[in-house]
Amino acid sequence: MNLGNPALVLLLGILTLPIAGCGGGSSGGNATDTPGATENTLLPERPALESSYLSIDEESEVFLAVDFNGSSFQGSASETGTASNITIVADDEGVYLHTPSVDAPRTVELFLTFTNENSTFREPISVHVRNTSAETLEKRTRQTIDDSASLLRLEQDLTLYHFAVDTAYLNGVIKHSEKSRLIEDFVPEHSLAYSLLDSKLSELETTYSDYHQGHATDVELNQLVQHIDVLARDHGAYGVEKLMSISHFSEIFAPTLTAGTLSFSEQAGFFSRFVGNPVYGDWHGQTFQLKPPYNMITSLLRTSLSQDVLCDAI
Repeated sequence: MNLGNPALVLLLGILTLPIAGCGGGSSGGNATDTPGATENTLLPERPALESSYLSIDEESEVFLAVDFNGSSFQGSASETGTASNITIVADDEGVYLHTPSVDAPRTVELFLTFTNENSTFREPISVHVRNTSAETLEKRTRQTIDDSASLLRLEQDLTLYHFAVDTAYLNGVIKHSEKSRLIEDFVPEHSLAYSLLDSKLSELETTYSDYHQGHATDVELNQLVQHIDVLARDHGAYGVEKLMSISHFSEIFAPTLTAGTLSFSEQAGFFSRFVGNPVYGDWHGQTFQLKPPYNMITSLLRTSLSQDVLCDAI
C-alpha cells in the first residue's frame, strides 16, 4: 500500500475514530456504575408538635404531644433571647410546660430545639400565660370601664331628681319656669371630683389595654381602681346634695333618696348608693329587692346590670 497518497492517509484516520452513540461511549463511563459511588441519603424528618399555640393558667402544667420522628429534645429559648421562666421537660410522648406566677397576662414566643443525627430543628411555639390570680380584679375593671359614662353622669341620682321635679310640676307645686331652672341646675360636671374622675377612668381604660399586652401590672391596675373608688364617693356627694335640695318634693313618693355613699357593688357590678344598702332593701340570693316604701319607684332604681336607667322619668 502506498501511504504516500494524502487521500489514503485521511481515509485511514477517519476509519479509526470512535463511533459515538454506538456503544463506544466515553472513557469516563456512567457515574452510578462507578465502584465506590453512594446513593442519595434521606434527610431526617422534622419533629411535629400537636399545636404551636397554647393558652395556660399561671402556676400550672400542661402536656404538649410531640411526634419526635427520631429526634431528641435539647431545650428551649425565648425568641427575644430573654428568660421566659417557663420550664419545659420532655418525655417519650411530648413535653410538659410549667408556667410561673405572673403579674399580667404574658405571651412568650419560644423555640423548642431538637436534634437528629447531624440535623438540628428549631420549632416555634407561642405560649399565652393567663393571670388567673387577678380574674376578680379584671372583671371589676371591665365593669367600671363599661359603666363609666353612667358614673360620670350620676345617672341614678339624675333620674330620681328629674322624677321629683316633674312630679312637683305635674301636681301644680311649681311652675314650668321653675321646673326648667331646677332641671338645668343638675350639672354633674360641676362636681369638684368630676374632672379628675373623668381623667382616671380614661387612664384605667388605657392601663387595662396595656395590662393585656404585658406592659402594666395588676398592682398598677388595682391602684387605679382604688383611686377611682375614692373619687366616685366624692363625685356621688354632688348627687346627694342636689337631691337634698328638692327633698320636699321627693318625700311625697319616697321616705328618703339621700342615704348611703356611692360605692361599687361587687354583687351588682356597678356603682350605687342603693344596691346593698339596708335602708332601701335586702339581698335575696343574687337579687336585690327593694323595701315596700320604694315600690312606687321600683322601675327607677337600678338593681341589676341589665336594667337601663333613663334620665326622663316622665
